[in-house]
Amino acid sequence: MSSANVTDNDSESCSGTVVVPNVAAADEHDESSAEDQLLFLKLSELEKRVLEAETRAVEAEGKVRVMEERLQAEWTTHQPDQAEKEQAISKLATQVEEQ
Repeated sequence: MSSANVTDNDSESCSGTVVVPNVAAADEHDESSAEDQLLFLKLSELEKRVLEAETRAVEAEGKVRVMEERLQAEWTTHQPDQAEKEQAISKLATQVEEQ
């Protein structure tokens, strides 16, 4: 904190120095501290949202893998024609979009 020295020359009973704090510097520090806290809170919120998004992405990848395995199992049990393949792919695409 900045301070200013004021010499008391008018008083005969007391000669010395009085320290007066620099209020403007204190206000700037408080504003800076508040801004830092706000930025920290925003950064924390963004980190939380990123982690949640990553979790959802991992879950979605797992669901896609399960759907691919089911589709592969269906196709190995019987050989579908091209129309059946396209219909199955379209169905899976719709399910992924819904999630």
